[in-house]
Amino acid sequence: MFNFAQNQPREFIGLQYLRGIAALLVVYFHSLLQLKGLSDVSDHFPLFGESGVDIFFVLSGFVMWFTTYQKHQSPGRFLQKRLIRIVPLYWAATFLAAGVALLLPQMLKSTSFDFYHFLSSLFFIPWPNPAYLIGSKPTITPVIVPGWTLNYEIFFYLIFSVSLVFHKNLRLSLTATALFVLVGLRALSDTPGTFLKFYGDPIILEFLYGVLIAVIVTTRATLKPIPALFIGGISFAAIIILDIMDPPIDRAFSIGPMAALLILSVASLELSSKVPHISFLSKIGDASYSIYLTHIFTLVLARLVYKLLALSGGLANAYIFILFCITSSTTIGYLAYRYYERPILRRLKQGPAIKDTSLIGQA
Repeated sequence: MFNFAQNQPREFIGLQYLRGIAALLVVYFHSLLQLKGLSDVSDHFPLFGESGVDIFFVLSGFVMWFTTYQKHQSPGRFLQKRLIRIVPLYWAATFLAAGVALLLPQMLKSTSFDFYHFLSSLFFIPWPNPAYLIGSKPTITPVIVPGWTLNYEIFFYLIFSVSLVFHKNLRLSLTATALFVLVGLRALSDTPGTFLKFYGDPIILEFLYGVLIAVIVTTRATLKPIPALFIGGISFAAIIILDIMDPPIDRAFSIGPMAALLILSVASLELSSKVPHISFLSKIGDASYSIYLTHIFTLVLARLVYKLLALSGGLANAYIFILFCITSSTTIGYLAYRYYERPILRRLKQGPAIKDTSLIGQA
């Protein structure tokens, strides 16, 4: 085990790498969905990548606990910092998507303009998306469809902020109780409303997994390097396999625990100074939030380019399309981070009452 007080890093760069990998998993998943509508060879590619969201959720729980457990922080200050981190880019992307849906509705398959849906999206309120259907039923997704994850993030922040009122020894139990009550109420309800249907989904427990891993790390119960490498490799492989297999068991009870083990392994390696600095992975991790929110626009452009070039089917063109989607999404996401997200955050954090103490830049 390690002397945590002496070995605590300013930031966990290995977990920052995971943020970038998680974002790229989501990009790959959505790229393949785009390909399915363009080519008949999409079945040659394994469908996975949704698990990037599970990694994000566990990481978020980890970061929220780790950055607050040693200090007193008021709920208002905590929420202020979280909103500053999330809102500027999300609102910009939401206004852009709403504008495209209003003026060029044929460009976006899963977005149409509806004022109440737009308003609820801005304020992270779960609302049926009139343009994004499963069968004949609208999904509970915002204007920026991947933003459904941010609805969970904000809700978890609200719950966690309330726990900050109490002594740190009570925070874990209070947070866990609130999340389990929501999941239990949904499971017991025959006809849950939109609120309970959304927030009672077991996936919300993945934030708790992250909190539990942070508790383990902060009590120095970390893995030694060799076991950490082994468990980390096995857990990452299990995440991908489970994602491909799509087993009947809920992802919160299959992929979620594997994501927690992966994060425990990487954090343990970090504390033993076994994670090298890899510049491009670090940059992708820095830009992961921008990549995640902007890639849906990039994929629309990729689809239009594919059609404009009148590319035929075939495996070679499919590989080129997927590669183009991933590289262009990463590039545009990084540019959005470099020239919009980061400058906006710096400006908003200049006030004396706001100091970013996040463990990870994307927290």
